[in-house]
Amino acid sequence: MRLLVVPLCLAAALAASSAFGSGPPGLAGSRPCPTEAGFTCSTLRVPLDRSGRRPGTLPLAVAVANNTRAPHGVLLWLSGGPGQPAAGDAANVVQRLGPIASGYRIVTFDQRGTGSSVLDCPELQQQMGYSDLQPPTAAAVRSCAARIGPARAFYGTDDTVRDIDALRKAIGVDKLTIQGTSYGTYVAER
Repeated sequence: MRLLVVPLCLAAALAASSAFGSGPPGLAGSRPCPTEAGFTCSTLRVPLDRSGRRPGTLPLAVAVANNTRAPHGVLLWLSGGPGQPAAGDAANVVQRLGPIASGYRIVTFDQRGTGSSVLDCPELQQQMGYSDLQPPTAAAVRSCAARIGPARAFYGTDDTVRDIDALRKAIGVDKLTIQGTSYGTYVAER
């Protein structure tokens, strides 16, 4: 009986991992960042729908500083918006933080719906510009919702929070320090 338990457990684990397309989250395609000196650029693939009912994954661009032994651990920089990608802004983050940056392993990433997984709604984006204070018209919101379709249900803040946990696991750390800007502060609170 004991011999049968191990194969059944292994089969269950493989079935569970295939529900999301692959096993635990990992960073793929790692290479030196072309515009971010001292950073490695990778892609984190996350499930579009973590319940597994809707198939698909999203590629999230990630930039991770190469100083793996930073004394204060990992600092994840969350961009604002919503809608601003951040993976290509790592050098700017280091510059903004000044001397504090050397104590952390800085990580930036494109939250779902930005960067290569961008939600493209030109009318809504034009109305919003760079303001999160002026609400768009209802027509622009409806048009955007129709353009994105049913997948729009998977681009919420809670989905991004789960992506952050997948990123934490992929980097291989137990905890992150999070710095949020604008909408990023709301995500950090969640």
